[in-house]
Amino acid sequence: MERFKANPVMLDSHYGGGTSSVIGKWTNIRIEGALLQADPEFDLEDESAKKIAGKVDRGFLKGVSMGLSFDRSFMVVLPDGTFELEKSELIEASIVSIPSNANAIKLYAETGELIDEKEIKLSLENLPSNFKNPNMLKLNLSLMTLVALGLQNADDGVALSSAIEKLVSEHKTLGTQLDAEKVARQAVEAKLQAIADKEATALVDLSIQEGRITADKKEHFLSLAKSDLATAKGILEAIPAKVSLTGATVIPATGNFANVKTDEDFQKLTDEQQLAFRNDCPEAYAKLFA
Repeated sequence: MERFKANPVMLDSHYGGGTSSVIGKWTNIRIEGALLQADPEFDLEDESAKKIAGKVDRGFLKGVSMGLSFDRSFMVVLPDGTFELEKSELIEASIVSIPSNANAIKLYAETGELIDEKEIKLSLENLPSNFKNPNMLKLNLSLMTLVALGLQNADDGVALSSAIEKLVSEHKTLGTQLDAEKVARQAVEAKLQAIADKEATALVDLSIQEGRITADKKEHFLSLAKSDLATAKGILEAIPAKVSLTGATVIPATGNFANVKTDEDFQKLTDEQQLAFRNDCPEAYAKLFA
């Protein structure tokens, strides 16, 4: 209504008589609920308009009709084959003697000329490609859906509903199975990682015990071993182990006896610990008392 509000003309039976058709203007243009309303203001200086105003005041004229300009792209085809105009522009509103129906309107062509019902239908029938047909889109989507659901047609609502419910149920079941598999896979991966970390720790600890590396290098080689065990093993095995003066490889005590390196250290152990040291670390024990 933007352009209409700037020039809210009231016409006598729609456009056709040039400026003489103008008999007044509309004021207080407003929307109340679903109704477009306005108050008439007649040009009482115009004798023709004055006569029409009198007929309106005396109740002899009661009909009002809107004149709309429309774009074919805003026409929608309804299921019964009729057309519905979704959007239009208000051009004028006229006082009329006998509206064609209680909600009468007139449509103007893009050129500004009034067109009748036959011309409208002919124009629309000749331009089907301009129509927005949501029902056709719905039909195409339905056909694709029917193929996906394994149905022949959409007439059987019960079968269609059942097929959709089955599809939803299957989707939910697959989702549950996928979640369970994901949890199981994560558990396996965690277990494998724990084993790999244990192997990496054992490799580095053994290398320290054999004197291949010093304890301050443990974290560096442990990080390498956890990321690439084979490479770390190759590097560590390439480093010579510490040897004794006799040429034998030094095999220190391990575990709880890692700090037992001299006879004095051994003597500090309890009898039970000394026995365990001899049984658990025979080579280290033999070295102490060689």
